[in-house]
Amino acid sequence: MPQQFFMLEIKVRKCTAEAWINDIPCFRVTPSRSTILRAVHQYLLPGANRFTIVIQPGPTPGVGRIPGLGTFIPEDDTSASLRLMSMPEGSFDGDPGAVELFRLDWAPPPAQPVVAPVVLENEVAIPGAGHEWEWLNGDTFGGPAALTDVVAMLNVCREAMDRRDPEPFLERAQMRFRANQLAYGLETEPEMATFRQQFAAISAEPGFAMEPLNPMTMDLRICGGGKLVDCLDLGWEPVLRSVKQMNGVVRLRYPIKAASVKGVIQIVL
Repeated sequence: MPQQFFMLEIKVRKCTAEAWINDIPCFRVTPSRSTILRAVHQYLLPGANRFTIVIQPGPTPGVGRIPGLGTFIPEDDTSASLRLMSMPEGSFDGDPGAVELFRLDWAPPPAQPVVAPVVLENEVAIPGAGHEWEWLNGDTFGGPAALTDVVAMLNVCREAMDRRDPEPFLERAQMRFRANQLAYGLETEPEMATFRQQFAAISAEPGFAMEPLNPMTMDLRICGGGKLVDCLDLGWEPVLRSVKQMNGVVRLRYPIKAASVKGVIQIVL
């Protein structure tokens, strides 16, 4: 377990934004879910790291960062911020031991149209952080035609999970578990056992089923310098998820960044 945690906070008011690290989308916030604060070790590289906040992204993931896609009219108190903190284990925001490494702020004047999306970036070196992750040695996705194998992998995992079998997912997610061990000291076998237990408990509930993959609503986006695929749909939901229950709750969501390593599609983040 790290003694020092690198925590990224993204916060908005009366707008929507995404946080990216090294060309990898990490978190999305909206007016109804306006703040996220999480550790980001698994996204960090040795040396300089690029942090980006994309404010008022396009309507779907695939067009989220296209410049000049629309116009946004800020209201009073519209704002967005992104900041990275170094925090000792067990500390909290505002703790004397927490150190702010950088901060990006956006507070436009109200009622004056803004060309969206607004993109703010900062590059910072974080001594002692980051790894040469396995997926960095993977293949580059050349375009939409290269995503066929990613869709096939998602289908295999979905169909198995629909039968209450998580093993194909776990087999393809070995790089993710190894990355989490490097990033946070989380031992792979206990983490996999916990995953199995949680999946078994939820998949045993009455009416459980996995949402079918719909090619018409998938919006897979290439990121990570062309090395990764973010597996979302047009509504910004992970494509691998359980069906919505009668009360509107989706019990399982599996955000996935996939890579092609040695010709095999792997779940790496």
